[in-house]
Amino acid sequence: MILGNRIEIRYTPDMTPHITFYKQAIAKQAKNLEAIKDRTGWGPAAKIKLELQLQQSFYALWKLLKEGLMPESFTCVEIPMKAFAYKHPKVASGHYRQLKRYYNLSEPLPVTHDAHFIANQFVHNAVFDISQDMDKRLFSVYVTSDQQVHMQLYEIAIRDVIELLEEASITE
Repeated sequence: MILGNRIEIRYTPDMTPHITFYKQAIAKQAKNLEAIKDRTGWGPAAKIKLELQLQQSFYALWKLLKEGLMPESFTCVEIPMKAFAYKHPKVASGHYRQLKRYYNLSEPLPVTHDAHFIANQFVHNAVFDISQDMDKRLFSVYVTSDQQVHMQLYEIAIRDVIELLEEASITE
């Protein structure tokens, strides 16, 4: 559909190949995450690569959710997370390298959110970091969107991230 000088594409049921492409991309990223979650070398380059992989995965999921192409049985599922309150006055973006300085990490609040909310946090992330278990393997990710950055930081177990992406890739 042409609107003025821009083209708007609307998804229709006959666009199954596009849906399949997004789901295949999500499945590939879930498989990659499963393969790297047990690595122990998490330097800056590895964190950036992980962040990009998660952004790509959740962008594909976000597109499917935004267009209403995921069934309600998937969109209604609540994923457990931890929320940490923002405690520092607003500062310019890019200064969140020390999460403890800006978020109350000692008082996690258990919360649940749906896939759309989680996808939005990754697609529009302003803060991203990881936590590791005692063996230095990837345990969880910290993320918050540009909209939530001055409110809360969220921690999601990498196992839950992988399961969410796997489920998204096979849901009909």
